[in-house]
Amino acid sequence: DLDSLPKIVVINNPQFSIDNKTFGCFDLMNDVIKIQIANRHPLDVFRTLAHELVHYQQKKSGKEMSGETGSDCENEANSVAGEIMRHYTKTIQNHGY
Repeated sequence: DLDSLPKIVVINNPQFSIDNKTFGCFDLMNDVIKIQIANRHPLDVFRTLAHELVHYQQKKSGKEMSGETGSDCENEANSVAGEIMRHYTKTIQNHGY
């Protein structure tokens, strides 16, 4: 239920993940999501995008932002992204994934 979207930058270079130790990130200062897609299953890319969109919504809601493993905002992003993907995969059962 987002009322707006951040800029989304798609990166087709695995070096991004090596350099940044992540498949995606949300730039809090510029409202930009970066997603690395090279050598990844589309559903994995979608899950990363869902995770980063949760962070975007968290920022818009004024939540305390922390990228630390186990932090409340990371746990929420992981949980909500998983829920989004469960709903999404029910809609694509016959699409070859």
